[in-house]
Amino acid sequence: MIRVMRDVLVGADGSVPCTLLVFDEVQQYIADSSERSRQVYEIAEAIEKHLDGPVLLVGTGQSALTDTPLLQKNAGRFPVKLHLSDTDVETVTRKMLLLKKPDRLPAVKEILDTCGGEISRHLRETNIGARTEDRDILAADYPLLPVRRRFWESVLRAVDPGGATAQLRTQLRIVYEAVRSSPRLPWGR
Repeated sequence: MIRVMRDVLVGADGSVPCTLLVFDEVQQYIADSSERSRQVYEIAEAIEKHLDGPVLLVGTGQSALTDTPLLQKNAGRFPVKLHLSDTDVETVTRKMLLLKKPDRLPAVKEILDTCGGEISRHLRETNIGARTEDRDILAADYPLLPVRRRFWESVLRAVDPGGATAQLRTQLRIVYEAVRSSPRLPWGR
C-alpha cells in the first residue's frame, strides 16, 4: 500500500505534496470488528512513518466516531475531533478549508475589490444573486463565491430534499475542487 501511495504521490522532485487522505465511513467499516480496527490503526501508523511529507488523515462516519467503541483505540491517530452537521458547512469551509494566511488576506481583498463589479453581476436578478452581506464573507470564502455557494446549496436541496446523500460531504467536495483548481491560476480567477 505504501509503495503504491508513493508511486501516486511522489512528485518529480521526490517530495510528497500536501495530501489529504479520507477514510470515508471508517466507522461503518470497523463496526464491531477488532481486526478491522487494528487494520485502520496500522494503515494510519504506516502512512505516518513511511510517507515523507505532510499527509493529513481524516476518518468520517455518519454519527460521532466516539460512538464506536473500537474506534477509541484509534483516537490517538486522529487527534482532532470535529462533529459536523449540514448547518456547519459554511463554518467548516470558511474556517478550515478556505482559511487564508493573515498576511495574504489584504491581497485577496484587493483583487476582489477590483473584480467587485463582475462578481456582483453573477446570477443578477435571481434569488441567489449577489447580496450586500456577501461583501463581509467574500474574502474569507475566496475562491468560492457566495453566489456559487448558494447555487450549489439550491441544487443539492432540489436533487436531494431529505439530505440522504450527505449534502455536507458533497458541498465539501465542491469546495475542495475549487481550492485544488485555483492555486496556480492568476489572482482573481
